[in-house]
Amino acid sequence: MQGIGDRLDLLDILHEDAFEGQRIYPKIMKKTEVNFYRGAPPQWLNFYLDEQNEESNHLIKRDGYEELRGQILSKKFGVQCVRFNHEPGSGGTTLAMQLLWDLRSSFRCAVLVDPTSDDSEVATQVTELYTAGEPKTVLLLVQDQYLSKLQKSIMEELSKKKTSDGAPAVVILHCVRMALVDAEDINLRKELSAEETIQFDAKKEQLRTKFPKEYEQFHGFNIMQTNFSKGYVQSSCHVFNNPDLMQQVTNRGLQLSACMCLLNGYVTGSFLLARRCNAFLQTEIGDLTIGDIKEPFRHLMVSFEPLGGGEEHVRMAHPMIAEQGNRMMSSRDAGGHIYDTARVLLSELCQEDVTQSLTGFITDLLTKRDNKSTWGKKANFSKLIVDIREYEIGVCQF
Repeated sequence: MQGIGDRLDLLDILHEDAFEGQRIYPKIMKKTEVNFYRGAPPQWLNFYLDEQNEESNHLIKRDGYEELRGQILSKKFGVQCVRFNHEPGSGGTTLAMQLLWDLRSSFRCAVLVDPTSDDSEVATQVTELYTAGEPKTVLLLVQDQYLSKLQKSIMEELSKKKTSDGAPAVVILHCVRMALVDAEDINLRKELSAEETIQFDAKKEQLRTKFPKEYEQFHGFNIMQTNFSKGYVQSSCHVFNNPDLMQQVTNRGLQLSACMCLLNGYVTGSFLLARRCNAFLQTEIGDLTIGDIKEPFRHLMVSFEPLGGGEEHVRMAHPMIAEQGNRMMSSRDAGGHIYDTARVLLSELCQEDVTQSLTGFITDLLTKRDNKSTWGKKANFSKLIVDIREYEIGVCQF
């Protein structure tokens, strides 16, 4: 099974014995933990380190974990789907990956690396993972993608192999970020229960002791620990409307931060490639890179390597930070405009060599309409266009 991951490049396969026998240097361990608590997506190493942790305060499993686990284990045959809706920034991706980690002995677990991949190619690789050696049920995590064609493609590919119907061949955990979550679905909201609050408060003290120098910038964790406090977010983002602090920032650095807030605030799960950010910054000052955007707002961004490897990604530490940044930088007092930021994003960060992921993000930014509107009808335009028309009608014409 170990060698199969090289062939199945569309999947990030989680092996049952992941990290066992490997030497993990303390520097890597610390970086992985710090980046996660700052707001980067979890890595499999986070769960391994937590499993090896002898202290009582482990990674918190948010409410809904046990119910979701039960639904996955209840699937009996064929290609089944378990849908999990969660609000952006509520910890849904972490919960889903926790499930895969904990169930890696019972299933062959994998994550679909790129949602834009061809459905038939994904189906071929999922089927190969299922049939490798003795057939074993695959638990596949898919995020923010329409599943009807993928599920059908997997069923068709499995039928060619004449697999047995005695047990499920594939269980798809469909993890979907949604601003509004149907109360009838399993869901996760930006609101802690009383029990979760106790757990997060205890974890806070552990992190404060373990990472005394880094703790104040653990925005991903701190936002959740404060029960998604708007006050905490506003305090963390005060730099965006502080003229004195803003003078420390290069014009290009400010534009990049504004573009990042715009993209992350309007398109859930979005990111920019680090190399594209670096190229944007270098047009102003020689060898300036994303790593040179120091204070006052570098701590509001996170850089991370995606699951399955690949180019480094950059995003704001939390969706609420992106949204707050948009409000502050586009306020009348700040003198900014959403329209101006959108123009810079489209004209200078989306020029050549545009990836499929970025194409999808920009398509959603400009065309994806909000489901919630008057009389239950969809809005006529994307949320970005609606906001520009409503708040900046004098800036541009339609």
